[in-house]
Amino acid sequence: MALIFGALAGSQEAGLGVARVRRSGAIVDLRVMQNGQVTSHSVRFQSDGAPDPASLGIVPVTWVSPLAASAQILRAIQDKPGFAEFKAGYSPHVASAEELSDVSYAVGREYHSHAVYELEEWPGLEGLPYFEIESDGVRYGAEAMGMGELAIQTMLWQLARIDSGIVLVEEPEMGVSPRSQGRMMDVFAKIVGKRRLWTIVSTHSPQIVERIPKGHVRAMYRRGGRSSVVARPNQRQLQRDAGLNAPKRRLVFVEDRLAQHVVEALLESLDVEIRDAVEVIAAGDRSRIRANLSLGLRSMSVVGAYDKDCEGSVEEMVHPHAFIPMLPTNEDALRSVVVGNSSGFGEPFGVSDADLNQALSGLEGLDGHDWIEGLVRTCGGSHEAVVGRMVRLWLAEATNRVSAEGFVNAVGDGL
Repeated sequence: MALIFGALAGSQEAGLGVARVRRSGAIVDLRVMQNGQVTSHSVRFQSDGAPDPASLGIVPVTWVSPLAASAQILRAIQDKPGFAEFKAGYSPHVASAEELSDVSYAVGREYHSHAVYELEEWPGLEGLPYFEIESDGVRYGAEAMGMGELAIQTMLWQLARIDSGIVLVEEPEMGVSPRSQGRMMDVFAKIVGKRRLWTIVSTHSPQIVERIPKGHVRAMYRRGGRSSVVARPNQRQLQRDAGLNAPKRRLVFVEDRLAQHVVEALLESLDVEIRDAVEVIAAGDRSRIRANLSLGLRSMSVVGAYDKDCEGSVEEMVHPHAFIPMLPTNEDALRSVVVGNSSGFGEPFGVSDADLNQALSGLEGLDGHDWIEGLVRTCGGSHEAVVGRMVRLWLAEATNRVSAEGFVNAVGDGL
């Protein structure tokens, strides 16, 4: 990462300490696409590891190291007399509903408020934030946060301030639990996609590698003092060297994409262990579910999850199966729960109640499939995210939750 940063930033880069020694005498050839035009560059590093003085920088480039930045924040504020009084003289940025939802999701904790102070004049906080949040009725600041909690917030704050160029992110998983790493990268992708940033991430985390399209993964190896890059590592290499999980051997076949996201959300909400162990696959229709169950897949456990409305018409079968407990159909059950409880539904997606209600009026008269597709477009989130929120709202009804627990137990027993 230090080599890439030095080559892109040229003589504008900061020191980066020992990294400069390791790249002494290196020559880096780069091909960079800007505004559809590809240009070639060659950057030579001097004996002290600094880029050649003639190299003025190819593109705007920002280095983000969440763990290092978090450690710097803590060094600047912990046990420093007068910090609380100094902070009291500044007004914070209070997170919007969308920002609050994003950071809560990434950290895996429900925040009720989130404030960011930019205290540039406090020694050590130049270019870095101070966070203060409230969760479960307790208000606390950055000095009381776990390192992973602070690192995630620091990285998201840094990304949201970058307007253009290439962003180099160094090992964002450091200090972050494996489960939170996936959530963190979901929000990471949302921010860099919205801001149209090119990013290069160095990582040892299988949870992060799994979320990157395989065509964009590069594996770097160091042997005998030299480094080499494998442009398109295969699945076996990634399993061996990055710790990627082998393909899942427990499958749940459902009819369509809506059923897939409904089942995933039910498992995520009610039994995380089953959710992590299975892959839910949209077969296409009920006949194809039955066909897949009849294949006799070796070394795999399979379950069919049918829509509830076909419970009386599914022929007797020997393979394990369960029925998604939504009546009269998945579409109708989800539409009913949103129409009856629309207040605040769009908040995680930045959609006000007024805008949501106006959109719902425009969706009246559509069939269930088109209604849900219209709601997804209104919210601006992914189909999975919007359906997941609908399912969680449906689960808030006690009788629905009991039915759902029975369904999840049936799936687990079948596997």
